Amino acid sequence: MRKVTRLLQASAPMSALVLIACAHPVAGPEDAVSPQQRFAISVEPQMQTYRLPYESGADPDPVVERELNGIGRDYLENGAGTIAVSAAPENAGAAERIAGELSVFGVPRNRIMVVPPGVADIPGTVAIGYIRYRAVSPACGDWSENLAVSYDNRPSPNLGCATEHNIAAEISDPRDLATPEPQGTEDAERRLAILGKYQQGDNTGAKRSLGPAEQSGSVSAIGKGGM
Repeated sequence: MRKVTRLLQASAPMSALVLIACAHPVAGPEDAVSPQQRFAISVEPQMQTYRLPYESGADPDPVVERELNGIGRDYLENGAGTIAVSAAPENAGAAERIAGELSVFGVPRNRIMVVPPGVADIPGTVAIGYIRYRAVSPACGDWSENLAVSYDNRPSPNLGCATEHNIAAEISDPRDLATPEPQGTEDAERRLAILGKYQQGDNTGAKRSLGPAEQSGSVSAIGKGGM
């Protein structure tokens, strides 16, 4: 009887731990939330504005030329809608001149709009603005849980956040997330066939049709040093 009592006394703490563990909910596979869902990447429009020094009637200096080239390239790669150019009333014709410079750098003239001067336009400067899209992800830094102790089998709140931020920063054109580019003229079936050969280790190149001379395997006599 004493042995049974001691056994029950010894097993009581263990039983309590088991009951506590059973009372705490444990997450299963159905409760898993991927980092892509927790830190979903979204696309946000952002107004990009530049103000360059430029006097009406003068040629843009090399620094302004480089700036205009960079602005035009960024607009073509990431911009949307029209690109607006404005200048103060004292700089008559400056906005038209800069619009012409942007068209030289590849921006279609029908996508450049010269707008009336605004209250923020400073004499001796030209303002250039357009909408630019960027890929963003929710902020990281949720350290609300103790990473050393986890009873519910769930990943930490911050898991995968840095990866999603890096992916958002590496996206070449965030507009593709909102409206994907149309499919090109490449043959999708041919692409899949080549990919299947590559995965199986087969030759992915097209078979060459050899003529009789190429099939003979004879070596040229040129360079043998005599007849």
